[in-house]
Amino acid sequence: MNKLEVSKLLTAISTYDNRKIAQETVEAWYLTLKDLGYEEASQAVVLHFQKSTNWLLPAQIRYNVQIVRDNVQ
Repeated sequence: MNKLEVSKLLTAISTYDNRKIAQETVEAWYLTLKDLGYEEASQAVVLHFQKSTNWLLPAQIRYNVQIVRDNVQ
């Protein structure tokens, strides 16, 4: 993902949990998620909020992306 896509992903996440997004947040999440595709990360976000009320962190997106990938194969 590029930084614009990370910002878009964080905006989508904020619709679930009302988090505030600063430029520093985008930068930090970009460093953690830049190797993932936007579509699979978006699917990972939906998967998280379908099953959890916990605050979403980048590590959980990475974990859920693997689940998304495994379900495609």
